[in-house]
Amino acid sequence: MSFLTYLLVRPFVFVLFAIISSPIPLALVWLANFIEEHDALRPFKFLVAIPFLFWLFAVGWMVHQTTHRMILEYKSFFTATKESLSYARLCLSFLPVVGHWFEPKETDEDEKQKDTYGDQLRRIVSILQRSGFAPSVRGDSAARFVYAEHSGRAVELSHDGVGFFVELFEQPAETSVRDHQQETIEHATKQAVDWLSRSAAS
Repeated sequence: MSFLTYLLVRPFVFVLFAIISSPIPLALVWLANFIEEHDALRPFKFLVAIPFLFWLFAVGWMVHQTTHRMILEYKSFFTATKESLSYARLCLSFLPVVGHWFEPKETDEDEKQKDTYGDQLRRIVSILQRSGFAPSVRGDSAARFVYAEHSGRAVELSHDGVGFFVELFEQPAETSVRDHQQETIEHATKQAVDWLSRSAAS
């Protein structure tokens, strides 16, 4: 039933995103017409197709992510869109050269929590919160770790001074499925978000 609802809602979400982002394709159409009117520029007209295809892919990706959160996680359009944009930013941070432009920035609330737990765990909690989850810090002192659960799955993330340890669980038995060692917070949190975003049945 949820999948059928997803298929029915998806076209409406696509229309909304297409309208919101319509200045982009309209500007590309204007640019294509401008190039067509100038003989010297006509050989470069095909280049307009590159940003258009990128726009089409971005809209399709946002539609899928937002609809998934609305139907399967029962979130509002605004909340689902915000979380999808946050996840997109996290994914873009892995791009070479320009990836650092998209790395999650610390907020004032993050600064207020500095004395509550270590900087590394604080950043992990912040990123997971912006991705729509409700992480918590467990343990004491050096044994502290971040715990989050969603849709029948759970994850624990910790920092050992060298790298980031990610342990994945299936609920309700809390059976450890596998664990990984990641070099950066971005890689650790992306793996956690990917794991939590899928249902336990998948």
